[in-house]
Amino acid sequence: MGSNLPATQRNVAMSQQLLRQLDSRYSDSELMRLTAPHVLLTFMRVRSGLTPAEIALKLKDCGAPLSPSGVQRMLSMDAGFPWRTVMHTALILGAEQAEIELLRTVWEGQRARRQLSAARVIRGREPDPIECATSGEFVEKLNDVLVWAGEPSLRQLADASGGQLRRSTICDMLNAANLPKEATMVRFLETCGIADIATWTVTWRRLRIKQRKRSNALRNLPPPSTRS
Repeated sequence: MGSNLPATQRNVAMSQQLLRQLDSRYSDSELMRLTAPHVLLTFMRVRSGLTPAEIALKLKDCGAPLSPSGVQRMLSMDAGFPWRTVMHTALILGAEQAEIELLRTVWEGQRARRQLSAARVIRGREPDPIECATSGEFVEKLNDVLVWAGEPSLRQLADASGGQLRRSTICDMLNAANLPKEATMVRFLETCGIADIATWTVTWRRLRIKQRKRSNALRNLPPPSTRS
């Protein structure tokens, strides 16, 4: 059935299938490292059968010269090559327009993550939520994480999350009076570079249990008496 699809759809489907395979094999934090332009470019190179030397010759003709060793580096590591070079390489490897768009999304996410890493300055220990006693204190601590990460813009965070966080979602979370969804919090923390996710998860669950007990207690209060 797949062989009857147009070449463009087959190519894009193969690239997206690769991402799904990675998603099933690795955790979110590992996937953030693996889902980079070189992963998709390597897949395209294998599909095309071109060698790094052949790619280098074609890049020279495109006005984006790169040595064979430079091509090999681009295909084997997250080296931060400019989009123009990445795009020309993908075109040489036979990428269709939809694949180029997919690659651009991945490249922008990689760039945003690199900018976040560059913006983070060593400020001692990561923000620690363990002493938070209320939802409000927990949200304040999430805002501390944003500062610790170098105060990236909401767009940078959304890009760095690989599209799993929306700007509006981040904004709502950082300005809420209640606890955010656990999955949203974890993705935000991973995107900001927090290593000790477990402490945040334990604290979130402790506060969530406390919140549920309070809600249940309020529901079980007897109705106020009325005067006849």
